Amino acid sequence: MQHEGSITCLTFYNNTHMLSASEDHTICVWECRTWECLKTLKGHRGHVNSVSIHPSGRLALSVSKDKTLRTWNLVTGKSAYVTNIKEAALIVKWSPTGDSYAVAIGNKAVVYKLATAALSFTMEFTRYVLALEFLSENFLAVGGEFEGIRILDIAKEECLQTLQGHSSRVKDLSVTYDLLKEEEDRRLLLFSVSSDGDLRGWAFDPEKFEEEAKLVARYEVPGRPTCLTVVGRKTLPTKVKPSADEMAVMSEHTAEEKKKKEKGKSDRRTTSTSGDEPKKKKHRTKKKKSAKKRQGDLGQQAAKGAVSSTSEQADDETGEMEVNDSAESEEDDN
Repeated sequence: MQHEGSITCLTFYNNTHMLSASEDHTICVWECRTWECLKTLKGHRGHVNSVSIHPSGRLALSVSKDKTLRTWNLVTGKSAYVTNIKEAALIVKWSPTGDSYAVAIGNKAVVYKLATAALSFTMEFTRYVLALEFLSENFLAVGGEFEGIRILDIAKEECLQTLQGHSSRVKDLSVTYDLLKEEEDRRLLLFSVSSDGDLRGWAFDPEKFEEEAKLVARYEVPGRPTCLTVVGRKTLPTKVKPSADEMAVMSEHTAEEKKKKEKGKSDRRTTSTSGDEPKKKKHRTKKKKSAKKRQGDLGQQAAKGAVSSTSEQADDETGEMEVNDSAESEEDDN
């Protein structure tokens, strides 16, 4: 194994890459097909508590006990920015679009906007925050040592509802869409696990997070779970309708492509040969021309001054016949 200390966090990007954080102050980037360590990200001076990959796959955020939040360029494998924070953050999570990110610091959940790097939302709780998960760009689920799972509206800065049921602290949260349902009835599923082994599944209407969530699954996990992840698609593929300008550009592009294809077909059907260039040997079988027609063609070539250069490059039997006929034609003209 690449790390020299205990692993504190694992996170995947699609099914191609994985990032691992460790108490040895490093983060490793793994290629999932071969499990080769592609890069080792160094810079933190304390245990790395959490790491999150941007939806683009080019950036990552990490928080550490050294009281810093680092932005990593995954292309170069180097630290791009370092932000000092007053306390050691436990969790960091990107939003679904990557326009914002959430950080758990002590008993607070804090959301920052990426474009302005400004604080956009803060919610304080009675005890420590141990789990964060974005339900959408504007809704956040928070769990921890306090009672219940809180569903927060970031824009309105309020708690929409509290999911009751866990009798001990919530250790982790993970979200996915219920892809077994039809599109119009599709639900958002939030899975939660507590330290006593209670695994629960909650269903939401993705358009109405203020409506009470329904408990749809429950399972007793043996032992003391510490983390949770969902295998499969976490978000639905979005179908974006092109604008009128985009449609016009697409139409022009389609017309240009059509013209190119038609021109290509025309070029393949009619091939012109310069008088100074040798005639290329074709592998396709041709019908033999009559002697009268062949003499007429050779007469035209002689008028253009192309007979000598063509006859020098011809190797096949037909080419030799054309040279002889051409020579006879020249003698008759003289």
